[in-house]
Amino acid sequence: MRLPASPIVLILSAALLSSCTTPSAQSVGTPSSEASTAPTPTPTLTPTPTVDADDPSIWVISDSGIGPIALGAPLADALALMPEGTARDTDYCEWLAWWNEGADAYDLFVTGAALTDDMPVSLVGTSARNAPAASTGPRTAEGIGVGSSVDEVRAAYPDAVETAGSVDPSIVHLRAGRIFFTYRDDPVITSVTVTSAEEPPYELCG
Repeated sequence: MRLPASPIVLILSAALLSSCTTPSAQSVGTPSSEASTAPTPTPTLTPTPTVDADDPSIWVISDSGIGPIALGAPLADALALMPEGTARDTDYCEWLAWWNEGADAYDLFVTGAALTDDMPVSLVGTSARNAPAASTGPRTAEGIGVGSSVDEVRAAYPDAVETAGSVDPSIVHLRAGRIFFTYRDDPVITSVTVTSAEEPPYELCG
């Protein structure tokens, strides 16, 4: 004979069933949007390089000029950008200014198109003062400058045109745009001139 369940057994069974129910979504817990958001890194700023006006050895020769000295700029502006110690002979060559590197390895020069400071720069160049191979002066973006070999110039500028000087044919120019790489018998560049003229002048002050 089967006995009916007592009230106490029924109460305990109901309690056990209620304890096995699925937990609510709130009890599981989800990460908040604040916790899941990663912090944005602060960008690192790269300082802008500056050109040292008193160190032309780092200036770049281009079709526009040498370093900050640009063809067509007023001569007075160009003179203000030349390194400290730039010289000028206002009695005989007032259109010309030049600067000598401290160890006399190379010099830098600039001329105007006329005798007044407001006329445009017509030429800017650099040349060796002693052995051209020892020069540490300005160079093109391709690494060509005073002391480079003629073969190096031709490799860097395969379209360069070779011409002899109109006054002295022993002076040879390799022309690439408005850049003239000049040498004589020894196939080593002794000067680099940037000018819009047909060729660099035979004499800068004459």
